[in-house]
Amino acid sequence: MRAVAWSSAGLIATAGANGEIHLWTDEGDYLTTWQGHGESVATVEFDRAGSLLVSAGADRTIRLWDTATGRCLHVLTGHEGYVSKVVFSPDGRRLASSGQHHAIMSWDTVTGKRLYSIDAYDSAAGPILYTPDGNLLITGGGDHYDALHVRDARTGELITVLRSGHLGGVTAPAITPDGRHLVAALGNEVATVYDLATRSHIGTFAGHSGYLTAVACHADNQTVVTGGDDRTIRLWRIGEQTSIGQFTGHTQGIGGLAFDVSGDRLLSGSIDGTARVWRLDGTTMKMLIARRPYEGIDITGAIGLNEHQRDVLRALGARDTLAK
Repeated sequence: MRAVAWSSAGLIATAGANGEIHLWTDEGDYLTTWQGHGESVATVEFDRAGSLLVSAGADRTIRLWDTATGRCLHVLTGHEGYVSKVVFSPDGRRLASSGQHHAIMSWDTVTGKRLYSIDAYDSAAGPILYTPDGNLLITGGGDHYDALHVRDARTGELITVLRSGHLGGVTAPAITPDGRHLVAALGNEVATVYDLATRSHIGTFAGHSGYLTAVACHADNQTVVTGGDDRTIRLWRIGEQTSIGQFTGHTQGIGGLAFDVSGDRLLSGSIDGTARVWRLDGTTMKMLIARRPYEGIDITGAIGLNEHQRDVLRALGARDTLAK
């Protein structure tokens, strides 16, 4: 369940290695499962109204879903490799996607047509997000430094590049709802904070002991959460350098983070196969676990399976006592 999202309409979406998307109530009660992706899902996100959900991942497709009916409205193709991130524009009319083989793409959510494609980097294009006004697109990836590329959202044209000087590529960015601050999680145990008005680096959050993979900004425009490979989630305030809280409970790395619309609760997803709903004091309110199709089946003595097939079956719930 490394991909998680929380809609303004009170739905929770989780997804991960088995390619399924699970829907839950606002209280964390299981509702249904959507299928369509042939491989693992890397990203899920609701539009601002909560009426649409977008998903993408290893099968190179982007799927747009009607949350009321569960119907897949569009299957968008064009990426030549793994799609790592897809986001809605604030008005819900466009999508932006990024992934392997350099590409950043923009899409029309009504027609499903591709609006533009940019061969942006020398390597994989990474995280991507719109500013709250929808005018700018922030993209990261393509080098070994903390570069964030600020682009015109309509055309994809590069406007400027933000850097803090830290080594470690950008893994996940987030913007405060008022659009004033950008927080970028890096692959070297820190997150950097930028003032978007001056486009300057103004602070660093340091405290994790592993690669950072997720970040989210609270509705108060000051509180930030980060998560990473050290299995912890840390709470911060912009302008302060020391963590003000820590959430523990996941047994493997954190894949995604999202606040609910009120900001009173936090949703986390992990590669341990669970998602958790937390109070902001760090206590778990609910643990979300979706039953996997091979849950409990023992493949230890099965013959004719190669290591990749065993990995897939283990991800789908099978037990294998010979696993390395």
